[in-house]
Amino acid sequence: MVKVYKDDKKTWKVLSEAAKKIKATNLDNGALTPYLVIFPEGTRTKDKDYKMNEFKRGLFSIAVKHNLPIIPIATYGGLDITPKGTWSFNKGTIYEKVLEPLYPENYEGIGVKEKSIKLQNDTRKRINDGLSELINNYGNR
Repeated sequence: MVKVYKDDKKTWKVLSEAAKKIKATNLDNGALTPYLVIFPEGTRTKDKDYKMNEFKRGLFSIAVKHNLPIIPIATYGGLDITPKGTWSFNKGTIYEKVLEPLYPENYEGIGVKEKSIKLQNDTRKRINDGLSELINNYGNR
């Protein structure tokens, strides 16, 4: 586990080192690579409609620099189970949808900054579309 703080100036270096270790790891269980789980908003939303906050670009720049795939996951229901700002837990269900991966190498012909911005925007759209599907399917339960 790599612990980072969103205001830490060394975050880029810590995550970049983790990405290098991930790329260097060989798995014999059929998986492509170990993975780095990151929440691109840097925090959880308080919005009852699950409106996403702005994504931080750092993780996308690291994905581009080290050519790591982004596997977006949409989640719905967590706000009801663990409301932000409290340490209480309620009964409920969290719905998740693992979405199609995005690969930095598929963004050809543009610079690193543009590639990371496009990857960031495409990831956000994919998660938002997946979240809309989860809300439509499970929103009134």
